[in-house]
Amino acid sequence: MNTPRVQHAGRTGARKTAHVHVTWAFPPSGTAAGSTDDKPVLHTTAQSCAMSLHHRTRAGFRLAAVAVPTSLLLTACLPGQGHIGLEASGHFTAEQKFPTALITWCGDSPPTQIDLVAEDHQWRLTATEELTGGEVGVDLSAPGERWEITDGEGGAVYRVVPSSPGTEYTLGVSTETVEAGEEPGNEIAELVFTTSDLAAEEGVYASDPDGGGMVPAGEFPPEC
Repeated sequence: MNTPRVQHAGRTGARKTAHVHVTWAFPPSGTAAGSTDDKPVLHTTAQSCAMSLHHRTRAGFRLAAVAVPTSLLLTACLPGQGHIGLEASGHFTAEQKFPTALITWCGDSPPTQIDLVAEDHQWRLTATEELTGGEVGVDLSAPGERWEITDGEGGAVYRVVPSSPGTEYTLGVSTETVEAGEEPGNEIAELVFTTSDLAAEEGVYASDPDGGGMVPAGEFPPEC
């Protein structure tokens, strides 16, 4: 039987695909014609945790949900390959620039690409060298020579600034690079934030199963 592909259109740069098995269940023979029970019933079964839905407005992790209770998916689909934390000064000046991202990864595949995406624009940072050591700090406003910066169409970018304190951004970190216009995997971690989040309190704004939250600097990163 063919397996249809279902797409969920979320925010820019966050569209993913799930596979769904479709089967028809027919009633037992002998059911009276015209009965409300003589209609075949469509059953769908989630086959992949790649399809994404916002768990809530500030959900950094995308959760798959096709006829499956969300509470079950928290266990089945959440594990990533690392963590993202954003340095938060708790000072109003944090609203005016992108922070330093603290990225850790669990395993042998380091980050190769970072995507910073809002509804109307996108920046992509591509590593120019292989990263080692299991962690790296990246100043998103001035990444330096270790990263090539492009926009959503692949054009060179020389200035990375937030459009407003309330603009919501999705920061995703991937182990594989993709071409301009293609959606990143964000296999290591994903975090949704605004720069006003970083001005509200001092600490590290970190990815977690509920999306993101502030933790003391000494508590980041968590163990793999």
